[in-house]
Amino acid sequence: MKKIPFFLLLLLTLLCLLWEVWLAPLRGAGMTSILVLKIVPLALAVRGFAQDRLYTYKWMSLAVWLYFTEGVVRGWGDKGISSPLAWTEAALSVLLFVAVVVRIRQIRQ
Repeated sequence: MKKIPFFLLLLLTLLCLLWEVWLAPLRGAGMTSILVLKIVPLALAVRGFAQDRLYTYKWMSLAVWLYFTEGVVRGWGDKGISSPLAWTEAALSVLLFVAVVVRIRQIRQ
């Protein structure tokens, strides 16, 4: 079960990176979308997930709801390819939350 949260974290990180850099970036002032910074917390969690650290699972169980919220808001509001990407982000966030909670319970037993 240790591998499932790690795999979901990598999927969510990859989705966010591809979305904001290549698939449907927000353009403004000639810069790549500043929203690409949203992958920083996900990238920081990769090491903790790989080392199976309880602390990382705990804070990710809270942080993941920011990605869920963004996915729902942009899923309803965006048009084009951004909408399905946003709904995918929301779904991955819920799956990651469930996997993290299960893993936390396993570690505590």
